[in-house]
Amino acid sequence: FLSCLGGLLFGYDTGVISGASLLLKERFRLGAVELEAVVSSTILFAALGSLASGPINMRLGRRPTILLGSATFTLGALLMAASASFGTLVLGRVIVAVGLSSGTVPMFIAEVAPTAMRGKLVALNNVCIVSGQVLAGLVDGSFALVPAGWRYMLGLAAVPAVVQLVGMAFMPESPRWLLEQAPRRAVTSRDSPRFAEIAARRAAETRDCAETRDCAEMCSEVRPRCGREMGRDGVGLQALQQLVGINTIMYYSTPILRQAFFSGAVSEEERAFVIWLSAPVACGQLVGCIVGMLLIDRVGRRPLVLSSLALCALSLALQGMSPTPYPHCTRTHPLPPPGMSPIPWTVNSEIYPLSVRSLCVGIATATNWTVNFVVAASFLSLEQAMGAAATFWMYGAFAAAGLVWLWFALPETANKSLEEIEKLFERRS
Repeated sequence: FLSCLGGLLFGYDTGVISGASLLLKERFRLGAVELEAVVSSTILFAALGSLASGPINMRLGRRPTILLGSATFTLGALLMAASASFGTLVLGRVIVAVGLSSGTVPMFIAEVAPTAMRGKLVALNNVCIVSGQVLAGLVDGSFALVPAGWRYMLGLAAVPAVVQLVGMAFMPESPRWLLEQAPRRAVTSRDSPRFAEIAARRAAETRDCAETRDCAEMCSEVRPRCGREMGRDGVGLQALQQLVGINTIMYYSTPILRQAFFSGAVSEEERAFVIWLSAPVACGQLVGCIVGMLLIDRVGRRPLVLSSLALCALSLALQGMSPTPYPHCTRTHPLPPPGMSPIPWTVNSEIYPLSVRSLCVGIATATNWTVNFVVAASFLSLEQAMGAAATFWMYGAFAAAGLVWLWFALPETANKSLEEIEKLFERRS
């Protein structure tokens, strides 16, 4: 639960800006470009923070990285709440971005979870992400009519960050990281059943490879190609998640709903009504994530993501064909295909060898945030230049192309240990 609070922070930050955007637009007189800057500044610097988190994870461990992220996020949330200018607001969004340990949390969960429950527990982090978006919608609605309510909306993000900061201080480190990076420090965790299980499995596999010289030589030969396949699947999944516009509605649901229901100036009550509507949108996202969490180990990663992409392409095509895209969008997109949220994070947390897992997860997470930045920073401009229908058709084309690619590229990783998955890719390559 404490590690999943990182997902809650992630979700709250991505969701709260939607409701706060109407108030910020009036307070700082923001145009479309400035509003895109407020939203996308967090995303851009989260990508840079993800790249930096790889070496930090390798050197310090998973737990200290999460602790550092919680402390930084708290600082950024308080700075946003105290902002007196547009520049200070953006600076707070940047600091919050650096504190988002979005790649570390699923990796930590995957390394400590039992094999049979790994997918479900990593997917639980995605449920917490969307729960944070639901919470953000409720907070936005509660403070919509309060003077300077945007300060409370943005500042309350510090509360779960402090809870995680305090709670994670008493959590143990990942046993796999201890075994790989600091065997002497691992002595302190030897009483843990999970530590004993993981240590025994790794010792058995090391013994098997040592007894078979041909096996060791084969692994040495295929590892470069194997690494390319792992990187292709992991990075590609993270990019595809954003290219289908999965976060677009969450970032801009309030401005979209305002255009759907009202034209011209709106009263404070009408504005509050639109802000409240962002919570049901997030609730629809939450339903999809819960379904994905329940199916990910039972159905498997591959069938879930392929069927989800097919549904996603259909949903986006319907939005593109709708004569009134925005109201239609609010009916179809809030129930996202259940695989597109958890699968990229789950697969990336389990496919890489332990020795380079931190670095590879950091690169894949940075890819997610980078593509997220491109989509978020361009959505309003694309909508104005191309129209909403053409924009949704473009996202649908990405979903269809991704479906074809993953059909041939992605193996099944459910019900396999992390070490077995590494061997699976070696055999495929």
